[in-house]
Amino acid sequence: MTTAVHAGLTAAGTSRAEGTAGLLHRVARLLAAVLVVLAGTPLALVASRAHPARRAGITRVWARTLLRALGVKVHVTAPPAVVPPVAGAGGGGALVVANHVSWLYPLVIANALRAGHTVAAFPEGTTWCGRGMGRFRPAVFQAAVDAAAEVRPVTLRYREGGKPSTRACFVGDDSLLASALRVASTRDLVAEVTILAPIRHS
Repeated sequence: MTTAVHAGLTAAGTSRAEGTAGLLHRVARLLAAVLVVLAGTPLALVASRAHPARRAGITRVWARTLLRALGVKVHVTAPPAVVPPVAGAGGGGALVVANHVSWLYPLVIANALRAGHTVAAFPEGTTWCGRGMGRFRPAVFQAAVDAAAEVRPVTLRYREGGKPSTRACFVGDDSLLASALRVASTRDLVAEVTILAPIRHS
């Protein structure tokens, strides 16, 4: 499954030679990512004692820094009528639901959304390669119903050189290390986040 997915990337129009970063770039990205991850422990201790809004800010900065270290760019779009949640706005929480392709998604969502109490969930229950998606399990939404919180649908996809990419996918027997190496080796990987209109219930 994993091999077929990655091999299909060439058929989509992005060859390995075109999309692969040089050796020095790969090593630099991996070292930077390791340093950011190691810095996360003391930051977590500081954040645990901070105000929720400040804690969210620290998490956002850490996630953004790790994405940059890996060479991943994030593009966020939303329809004109949709306003992304802002910390403290409305005083309520939100359940963010998204399709799930990669272990990068929690980092991307922390970088793209700001809310006082936001919980992210992936109702598919598993990861997909990015060329398709699974059925959303309704049980995941019960927490939002019980808490009277709005649901924020978000779609995420990866592009490489302007074309769909599966290099960030994390499926089958793929290991986290192999996936991280593939991400760090990709020259122009962009995570596209589309924020859709919130779903409210009475």
